[in-house]
Amino acid sequence: MKKENINYIKRALDLHYCLDHYINENIKAGNTIYVFHLNSLTTDKKLFINTIWKHFRDRVLKNRKSKFCIQSGVGGVEKDSNGHWHIHLLVTYTDGVRADSTRYNKNTEIRALWQKLHFKYTGIELSDERVEIDPLDITRKDKLTKYISKPVKHSRTDSGSKSYLPKAFENKSSIRVSLGSANKLWCKNDMPSWKLSDKQVAEKLYEVWKEFKYKANRIHNLLDTEPVFA
Repeated sequence: MKKENINYIKRALDLHYCLDHYINENIKAGNTIYVFHLNSLTTDKKLFINTIWKHFRDRVLKNRKSKFCIQSGVGGVEKDSNGHWHIHLLVTYTDGVRADSTRYNKNTEIRALWQKLHFKYTGIELSDERVEIDPLDITRKDKLTKYISKPVKHSRTDSGSKSYLPKAFENKSSIRVSLGSANKLWCKNDMPSWKLSDKQVAEKLYEVWKEFKYKANRIHNLLDTEPVFA
């Protein structure tokens, strides 16, 4: 494993573990899981994470019982080909939110909150289409967890454009974000980064994504031992 890539890959594997565990535990508990796609039109990561996301998280948690009714959530931070930051988040509501009409109202309130904060701190209005909230399709949960935690490079569709890493490759901090009680579902010792050696991390990386569209030949030098797993 290339040393400059090991932390990046470990964070992606940890995120994959948390997403998968979160879904499985909430399925057992009979909770409906929603997928929030919270997009932005800013390329300033600090502004996105430390301001927009932080205020969103704090507002949701402060009012999670009285207004937004969020129980917990976990997701990943990444950027698109234009460098705009966004978050894919798995969320459950509190037990009191059962009726479809009530969940619809909560989704509308949450979308409005994200749009309000985005405009406040960037001066740019977000359309409704850039804040997607949908029930999780359980039959596609494996694809979703791999999509959110993907560690591979993407290529822009524009001819001649360079590829880019969706995750914050240069950042040593976590690419995972959470809401409420989600972090109670795991501990440090559960994480692949804690349990696995560098070689095992490389093997796990290949194992998790080999059957998905992000195959080993698209990992783009994240592994220096790829032939071993071919």
